Amino acid sequence: MDIVKFTETIFTQEGKKGVLTPDDNGYYPMVIGALNTYNSAGEYYTAEQALQLFEGSSQLMRRIKNGSLYAEVGHPKRVPGMSLEQFYNRIIQVDETNVCGHISEVHLDFSYGKNNPKFNNSEMIGILGKVKPAGPKANALQLALENPKQNAAFSIRGLTENKFKNGRTERMLTNIITWDFVLEPGIQAACKAHTPGLEDISIESMSVSEVLDTIVDKSILRKVLKHNISHVALEDNKHMYLDILKQMEKSNNRDNKLSKW
Repeated sequence: MDIVKFTETIFTQEGKKGVLTPDDNGYYPMVIGALNTYNSAGEYYTAEQALQLFEGSSQLMRRIKNGSLYAEVGHPKRVPGMSLEQFYNRIIQVDETNVCGHISEVHLDFSYGKNNPKFNNSEMIGILGKVKPAGPKANALQLALENPKQNAAFSIRGLTENKFKNGRTERMLTNIITWDFVLEPGIQAACKAHTPGLEDISIESMSVSEVLDTIVDKSILRKVLKHNISHVALEDNKHMYLDILKQMEKSNNRDNKLSKW
């Protein structure tokens, strides 16, 4: 039997090297988020209200202007024994021992969707930032940014107002704390692979095993997904739970078919 090889394709299929070039101050351009787009859970992040957070009077803009907007490695986790109030307090703080990067600049690209037809969303607004490895966990981010075979993703951390509107759950951001460095983006565009300027090729609180160990049916998983914190925007790991849901759905369908025989 011939050897079957599996490898990354997100860079090569678009003729990219997977190499970002930092500016003179060592900051890398990154797509760190987007508005007017769906996340991996099928929830729609609207630009409505969120654009106000990019005005000079907001806490976000104050942090940027003061040079004090930092990213952590991964989103804050709600650990066993932590109350909802304690978790919210953790969400709005940046743990200096877990800092991996400094974000010096954030800007909105209102033409991002139009300029990237691969997303099939001309209304998408790109959120771009300049990121430099910094802090105790700087090496983790540095390696991801420099490795041409490794993607690097960011995920928004904030608070939202959620409404069921237009046949979908819409998330309106009411507070943006920061963007964290995560393993996979909750919003497809928010990673190194989809950052303009990538060089062309020349010519949550539980691990997957812990979730599987504690879940006995899909209703419990939905409670895990909701976690009573539906207004907290942490986008990096929802796709993992959705993948589990899909596998459980397939398993249930197979069991149902077998039970009929």
